[in-house]
Amino acid sequence: MKIQHRNLDDVCIIDIEGDLKGEDRVEPNLHDYIKRLLNEEKKKFIMNFEKVNFINSHGFGEILSSFISINKCHGIMKISCLSKRLRLIFDFDIIRIGDIIPIYDNEQSAILSFEK
Repeated sequence: MKIQHRNLDDVCIIDIEGDLKGEDRVEPNLHDYIKRLLNEEKKKFIMNFEKVNFINSHGFGEILSSFISINKCHGIMKISCLSKRLRLIFDFDIIRIGDIIPIYDNEQSAILSFEK
């Protein structure tokens, strides 16, 4: 897994590439990466999943931990560019991440939603 970010005005876009799972032992992991950006006073986040093919339970834990840390810092997190397969998992009755984290079909829609 590879994590990078880019800034568009006051929105921090997190580009994730590869599978999001615990076996990767990537340093920093997604949650640590987000905490570092929060320490830099970032408040608006979009997680771009365009290049993610697989997420396991550990990966969902990283996403939820990131969401909680962002909320504690009075920030906002949104998700964009899920594949159809991942979207089904995010909306699955047991997980239902889409109920707590807004999901957008594309990055532009997610960016524009901050303006509303």
